[in-house]
Amino acid sequence: MASHHVARELVALGHEVKQVPPAYSKPFRQGHKNDFRDAHAVAEAVERSSTRCVPIIAPHGRSIHKYMARRRKPPSQGWRTFLRNHADGIAAMDLFVVPTISFRLLSGLLILRHDRRRLLLLETTTHPTAEWIARQLTEVCGWDEAPRYLIRDRDRSYGEVFVRRVRAMGIRDRPTSLRSPWQNGYAERLIGSIRGECITNMRGLTCDRHRLIFKPYV
Repeated sequence: MASHHVARELVALGHEVKQVPPAYSKPFRQGHKNDFRDAHAVAEAVERSSTRCVPIIAPHGRSIHKYMARRRKPPSQGWRTFLRNHADGIAAMDLFVVPTISFRLLSGLLILRHDRRRLLLLETTTHPTAEWIARQLTEVCGWDEAPRYLIRDRDRSYGEVFVRRVRAMGIRDRPTSLRSPWQNGYAERLIGSIRGECITNMRGLTCDRHRLIFKPYV
């Protein structure tokens, strides 16, 4: 509160005082922190019209402000709470890669609902594109029975075409955080089971017979 005391003294001397929060002046500071650069950053921030100044607290209002109840924001909903509260309206989607016996990479796409862990789609392709993924989502979920939320990772295969299709269907897109596979745990667990089958069942590692492995899951 020392800054408010200095501001009150300067106002008493007839000066115009503007107090700027540190967060507004920090982007204008050049180099390492020192008094000269801090003063230059504050002067630069005050000249901007978008900078919000802090009102000067009166001496008698300082003690009152100390004992006033602070307004608390409602607690934000965590990811685990979100999954638990909206399980009946969540669909999870994920892409995965399985090797073939001819050393080719086969891309798989799965879509499942969280309410009863129902697997809605399990398809493969050699060239996963945004158009192909959007078409699979439309054919499986439809326009009338679309889920409220869609959980997916941030793979580049989900292009602008896919994002526009999700919005058109009225689905709220919820991409997971970077390097956080636990946020899409149901899909990741199923992918782990499928990859385990690919390793133990070598006869299904050809592109023509990949459904021998995937058929029991559908």
